[in-house]
Amino acid sequence: MYVIYIMVGLILIHALKKLHLLVESMIHFLIKKKLHILYTSKLKIHNKMYSSNQPFRASSSNMALLLNGKGLHMLNPWHICVDFDMETITISKRNRVLIGVDKKTLAFRFIRSIFVDEHIFGADIHIKVVGGEGSAYYLSKADARKIESLLLEYNRTKKGKGIIFS
Repeated sequence: MYVIYIMVGLILIHALKKLHLLVESMIHFLIKKKLHILYTSKLKIHNKMYSSNQPFRASSSNMALLLNGKGLHMLNPWHICVDFDMETITISKRNRVLIGVDKKTLAFRFIRSIFVDEHIFGADIHIKVVGGEGSAYYLSKADARKIESLLLEYNRTKKGKGIIFS
C-alpha cells in the first residue's frame, strides 16, 4: 500500500518539475519577445513625431512588472491608447480569467489632472476627467512622460475649447 503512495508521489514530483520547466521556458520566451517588441517600438517612438491622426499606444513593461513583484500581470498587462482624432483615451486590461477585456474610455476634452507616479522601475499614469478617472500601471517612464507631454501639447493647440485643468 505504501509503495503505491510513494510511486504516485514520485510521479507527481516528476510532473511538477516538468511543469515548472515548461512555465519557466514560457516566461523566458514571453519576456524575450516582449523586450524585442519594446526595443523596436521605442525606436519608432523616439524617431518619429506623432501626428494628430495617429493614436499613441503603450502597454505595461514586462521588466517593470517583474521587478515590482507583479509578475502575474505579465499575461494581462495594461494598455493605453490616446486617439487625437476621436479625442479619447482608452485604457484596457485583460481580466483575471483571460476570457474578456475590460476597457475604460475617457474623453480628454475634459481632463482635470494628469498624475505620473514614477517608481524605480516603470511609472503609473492617472488621468482624472469630469465624471471619472482612469489609470494605467507599470508603463515605461518614457511612455508615461510621452503621454503627458502629448496631452499637454494638444492642449496648447486647442485655444478656448481644450483640456480644462482645475
